[in-house]
Amino acid sequence: MEIFPLLSTPPVTISTDREEGTLSSNMEAGYVVTRYKFTRPMRRKWSLGYELLNDNDENLLTSFVDTVRGPTDIFLWRHPVIVTGQYTVRFEKAPVVKLMDGIYDGGNRWSTDFVLVQV
Repeated sequence: MEIFPLLSTPPVTISTDREEGTLSSNMEAGYVVTRYKFTRPMRRKWSLGYELLNDNDENLLTSFVDTVRGPTDIFLWRHPVIVTGQYTVRFEKAPVVKLMDGIYDGGNRWSTDFVLVQV
């Protein structure tokens, strides 16, 4: 199984969400009946935003996305803040990497944001 590359620039934004794990039905009497959608715990989603990635980081990320074929394959991702946080994830959709405007010392700068979904 592939491991998400260690980029020299940490993400500037990280947010965690959980998938909706309940089903609900409205009853004629006005109350709502709910139940779990799954027997497993709710899966997490992480939204990550990167800015000012250098050319090397952009190449690492792009090559990695090609290797795991975007949202097709699963891989290991280590949370950059939570030391014990290692998760099996996939991309929700393939990341788009954008060239940033401006002149920077030592090469181009890139930005991207993407969502990782726990499997």
